[in-house]
Amino acid sequence: MKKIRLISIIIMSLFATLLSTAEAADMKIRAFYADKSVFLRWYPSTYDVYMKCINEGFVVERRETGSGDGWETVSVVKKADFNTIMGFAGKEPNVEILGIVLYKSQYIDHMLSSTPELTKKEVEKKVAEMEKGNEDYLYGMTLLQSEFSTNFARFAALNYMDDKVMTQQSYEYRVRSANSKLGFVSDVVKVSTFRNDKLSDMSKIKVDQEERRVHFTWNISDVLRKDYSGYLLERSTDGKNFKVVTEMPIVHLISADPKTKDLCTYTDTMPDCGKTYYYRICGLSGFGLTGPYSNVVSAKCQDPFEVRAVIKKMRSTPKTEVEIEWDIYNPENQKIKGFVVERATSAAKETQNFVAISNKLPENTRSFVDKKPFKTCYYRIITYGEDGQENDGPIDYINVNDTLPPTIPTGLKGTIDSLGIVSLTWNKNPEEDLIGYKIFFANDSNHTFLPACDTFLKKTSFSDTLYLGSLTNDIYYKVSAIGANYAMSDLSPAVKLLKPDTIPPAMAVMDSMAQDTTGKMILTWYDSPSKDLAKTLLLRRVAPSLEWDTIGSWNGTSTPKQFADTMNFKGELVFYRFVTADEHDNTSISQEYGIKTKYVKPHCAKDFVATAMREQGGIELSWTRCGCDLVGVRIYREDNGKQRLLYTLPPNETGYFDTKVVVGHSYKYMILPISDKMSQLEISETIDF
Repeated sequence: MKKIRLISIIIMSLFATLLSTAEAADMKIRAFYADKSVFLRWYPSTYDVYMKCINEGFVVERRETGSGDGWETVSVVKKADFNTIMGFAGKEPNVEILGIVLYKSQYIDHMLSSTPELTKKEVEKKVAEMEKGNEDYLYGMTLLQSEFSTNFARFAALNYMDDKVMTQQSYEYRVRSANSKLGFVSDVVKVSTFRNDKLSDMSKIKVDQEERRVHFTWNISDVLRKDYSGYLLERSTDGKNFKVVTEMPIVHLISADPKTKDLCTYTDTMPDCGKTYYYRICGLSGFGLTGPYSNVVSAKCQDPFEVRAVIKKMRSTPKTEVEIEWDIYNPENQKIKGFVVERATSAAKETQNFVAISNKLPENTRSFVDKKPFKTCYYRIITYGEDGQENDGPIDYINVNDTLPPTIPTGLKGTIDSLGIVSLTWNKNPEEDLIGYKIFFANDSNHTFLPACDTFLKKTSFSDTLYLGSLTNDIYYKVSAIGANYAMSDLSPAVKLLKPDTIPPAMAVMDSMAQDTTGKMILTWYDSPSKDLAKTLLLRRVAPSLEWDTIGSWNGTSTPKQFADTMNFKGELVFYRFVTADEHDNTSISQEYGIKTKYVKPHCAKDFVATAMREQGGIELSWTRCGCDLVGVRIYREDNGKQRLLYTLPPNETGYFDTKVVVGHSYKYMILPISDKMSQLEISETIDF
């Protein structure tokens, strides 16, 4: 229920202004002109209106401004079929909602086939419970996801791109139900094609840093509310090459506090300390377009002081002194300025009375002797860093009369399952007066081992839970036995456990897309930086199709980072994306990158040369075919500024000898290979004969 309430708040925040203005019409419509196309989005005012319209779809109508009632049908937009929608499950967030909203019975059949352990009644009950009282939530989620994904909006029949418009013109658009009996119609939106519409400039972002976390704040004006549904945060290590770091667009939540109601906030965690990171934000419109970037801000991660001194060994001497040895846990190799040894007679927080029993010891010190200990002593080591930083070490105990620690435990072994559950076992110690055992861990065998639990273990087994999303691949454990007077044995040899890999590789990111003069699409990208990268796939689809074709596949890190797509482009809207997989079959799918292609006439002939052969009395023409399917070759000649067709040759000919020439004249020749599509005209240099 908490998740539903949160999503509901986001939906209300995003669409409060928009849907409130839709009360006067059955549907609200928005338009944006860019790249010689008009992008349309519409929003039925209620769930009921949408459900009544969706079966037959929506009619998009257009007229020139000032033409009265002369509406022209541009397209009938219909919902995607069930298989297409469910084919994007796991790829498009929340796409299953469309399966429930638009195809309830088919969704039930799908659930039955994918979860055979459930009966039809159980599945129907689950779907009914999801629907009951949640129509507004389901509809709100449909509108929300349509704002962030053009695919989702297309599946839901809530968008359209009109690329059949004239420049230097003014249009009006409206949307109505394809079922004319319903009478549902949107308001009218005006669009000018004199120049591209521009999305508003981002407001200036402010940054506040707290250790590894960076807090961003920016003002949301009425203009930004109108243009953007959400925001994308991008991060860079060099200030030039930025990557999106937000899994979902950032949405501005309406606040009741007047001081923060116009503020949008987000917090990012910097991956590595010691590096400077650069950030920028851009707005994401409901048309799948991003606006201008904000100012670039920077932050440098500074780790908190995490050095801890861990007592490694304590023993009482015949002189009733306590010898203390320690080691340090220093994951970031931070600078140490010294240590102070503290002692108390109790470890309970309410009664602990730790006092310093040493002066500040040099940073290379690793031992100390307490010459006047109490009978029962608790010790800890305080570590001091630069700028007055300090950190308390774990508390350890010794009974001064006990000089014989137990033997070191043997047989330590363990496993880690796919959920990160660690199971450890070891052999029972021979001592009868043993208090128990204590487990220690480290992420590296050379690091200091830290306690994994606060209490003594009575059994010879231990369970731990690990976070599998960390960057370390393995973990190490040791065990120590605790004697009757709390004397602790040395740590056992370490057992190394390998963590299961559940982290998908980083995504490849498109850098540029450009069509060259030959018609080829030249793609460049930034490869995935993941060290365990196993495969990169380059996929392509041509709108309006939703099917993806694999056009490039590379193993390991041998990706060329540049590719020439030689498809015969004809002015279509083409989309590309990357799929990256690691050695454990974890996969990541990049966003879609779209580009409007142009048709380039093919070169069906090359190396066209005209040579004067005066002794033979003519001009020799020669060329090389480029592989087009030809039906013939036309030869043209220009003489004194006049051009005429000289001859038409069969398709397999690659030369011609022109004898109808006059000494002292200059000629220019042209050949035109004839194929199923008009090809490029090849022109020779001017020949004097």
